[in-house]
Amino acid sequence: MTWVRLDDGFPNHPKIIGLSDGAFRLFVTALCYSNAYLTDGIIPITLVKKMSNSRHISALVAANLWEICGDDIKILSYGEYQFTKEKVETERKKAAERKAKSRMSRVPYRDWE
Repeated sequence: MTWVRLDDGFPNHPKIIGLSDGAFRLFVTALCYSNAYLTDGIIPITLVKKMSNSRHISALVAANLWEICGDDIKILSYGEYQFTKEKVETERKKAAERKAKSRMSRVPYRDWE
């Protein structure tokens, strides 16, 4: 499981504070989607259109939070605040190795001793 990283000043950031409730929600929803599916801030525009409407998409582009790149939207500065796919996969691998090492180091219980 991944977590979206938002600091406590996020709602008052100059790029965010002027957004409508719908555009704000779309931005956070897109962050959640991107983190959950490890897309590094790239989401198909057809999916984004199912999440909201063109007015909210345009507002996020105008606020310089998103960029339209062909058939996708790109969340600008995504890697600056969120963990990248590479980082998440590296941390997951390290955690799995730690768990395996821990399991191997356990002495099996023997009730006859």
